[in-house]
Amino acid sequence: VLLSYPGLEHMGALPYVVSKFGLKVPIFCTLPTYNMGQMTLYEAHEAKSQEAEFNTFSLDDIDDALMLSKQREVETGGNEKWGVRTLKYQEQLKIKGKDCTITPLGAGHAVGGALWRIKWRTDEIVYAVDMNHQGELHLNKASLEQLSRPSLLITDSTNWGREGTPQKRRQERVKELVLETLDRGGNVLLPSDAAGRSLELLLLLEELWHDRRLGEGRRPFRLVFVHAMAENVKSFAKSQIEWLNSSIADAFNLNERHAFQRTQAKVCVDLAEFDDYEKQKPGPRVVITTHHSLEAGVAKVLLSRWADDSKNRVIFTQRASPGTLAARLQTATVRPLTLAIDVPVRKPLDGAELEEYERDKAAKKLEREQEEERVRLMKEIGMAVDDGGGGE
Repeated sequence: VLLSYPGLEHMGALPYVVSKFGLKVPIFCTLPTYNMGQMTLYEAHEAKSQEAEFNTFSLDDIDDALMLSKQREVETGGNEKWGVRTLKYQEQLKIKGKDCTITPLGAGHAVGGALWRIKWRTDEIVYAVDMNHQGELHLNKASLEQLSRPSLLITDSTNWGREGTPQKRRQERVKELVLETLDRGGNVLLPSDAAGRSLELLLLLEELWHDRRLGEGRRPFRLVFVHAMAENVKSFAKSQIEWLNSSIADAFNLNERHAFQRTQAKVCVDLAEFDDYEKQKPGPRVVITTHHSLEAGVAKVLLSRWADDSKNRVIFTQRASPGTLAARLQTATVRPLTLAIDVPVRKPLDGAELEEYERDKAAKKLEREQEEERVRLMKEIGMAVDDGGGGE
């Protein structure tokens, strides 16, 4: 398995296929994709669990799917060697027993994002999806110059037929929309991801806050980064400077101050902390949060709160997947748009409902333990057969 980016679109199903389908194979990615991907999956699990009981995969399933192969080998006494191995850009890895070599190259788009060069016998295959050929505030551009003409190029056509807007103009347009909304007393919702594009937005708006001296004087505006793993994501971004663009590294070498050490943004781990901060520091605010689909998490809740006030604004920096709430907003041809937004709220059970829930939970636990015991016994029987069948 090759993991290209730390987003849900690229690795969201990994804990599921490992835990439910028994996928036990080598998994390769860069170190930032490993770290940020773990935070992305934790955050997604937390967001879904806040709405209802989430059984697609557990936190233990995430840890198991992302266990490093060396750690698994130690913990199993050498019986199992599958798992994650992290690679550096341009590090060539020859697959044992195969005439195949894989090499990750910089792809832009997210910290540690990779396009993959796969040499199979005499052929060269390049797997390059979601790459960004332009440099950004925190990332270098994709390393396309390191590729020769491959036998096969696998890529996506997300932007096929669309006229591109220069990156500088897009950045300025986001700043214009943010200032316009704040100055009229409205709030801005910026739905993004947990540990990829959100970092670019964070740097862009930190720069705006610093340059325009927002948050003080007559413009007491607030910038807030909200999700369960936000503090960890910022910490990882600060510790992985060699994966960021050269201008950030140069600035750090000159003044020993990291771009992600700026303090304009308030980090909140959940909606409750955000609500407390809003009471302490009232006024217009910009919120960067997760789930650009608007299908879960804080973004969905804030949309339901803010949508009926025309002073507020949602700014999308990514095209939504078809069928999502975000897609309905982006493709709407009639304004104003009437929406029914279902926001699940978990409430504590009591009485007969609680008793029934505990009985079901105990029954499911027993069923799971019985299945695990059955699998263990089958493995022992298989090992016994293997050990006894070699001499005759």
